[in-house]
Amino acid sequence: MADINNLELVDEVVDVDPNNLPQEIPQIKRELPQPDRYRFKLPDDLNGVWEIVQTADKGQRVRSVFGDGYELRIVHGPKAGDRLKWRVDNVESPRGKDRINASNMAFLLVKGLKHQGPLRTNTSYVEALKAQAGKEFSADQTWTATCSQTRDIFKDGAVVTGVKGCGQRYAIRGYKRRNGGEVLTIPRNSHGFMQRFDCSCGALLSAWPDLSNFSD
Repeated sequence: MADINNLELVDEVVDVDPNNLPQEIPQIKRELPQPDRYRFKLPDDLNGVWEIVQTADKGQRVRSVFGDGYELRIVHGPKAGDRLKWRVDNVESPRGKDRINASNMAFLLVKGLKHQGPLRTNTSYVEALKAQAGKEFSADQTWTATCSQTRDIFKDGAVVTGVKGCGQRYAIRGYKRRNGGEVLTIPRNSHGFMQRFDCSCGALLSAWPDLSNFSD
């Protein structure tokens, strides 16, 4: 390999704007743990996980993003020692047979981390979760996927410009929705549920993790 001083380099103009690079399509994705019950440990520092959620009808809410150095650590169950990216917010919606307002963050705090005390404001949620830094909880890890109607689909190894998804939703167990629609079951192969699979419309989808059924 030649030394830089011996390259006889010609300063041709390179027509690339480093401030306007296109988005790259990830080719390697970390495999998710298969759906199962796991025990997780929160990061020891929760100061850097927060972002604002602006809802259409409820005003401002907060979200914790466990990723990029703030992942959850699996401490018991399949894949113990691995880390899981996950996000949770305090956007409330009617849950259960009685349609009582609740949020995933409330379930995490009360059921999984045994928080006691009021959760009436965004600040109270932030302070309550920050107080649980480094604590452990158990939950079912499930997968969901959605064929987005607002994004161009990915198919045959490339983004299909101008073609949006069909809106179909998937979960590890299919079910009928209250509005009359249907959530389909994520396909399986010999290794378990497929993290990447073709939608019924032909778009390539990726499953994302979600947590539910929290306990301490």
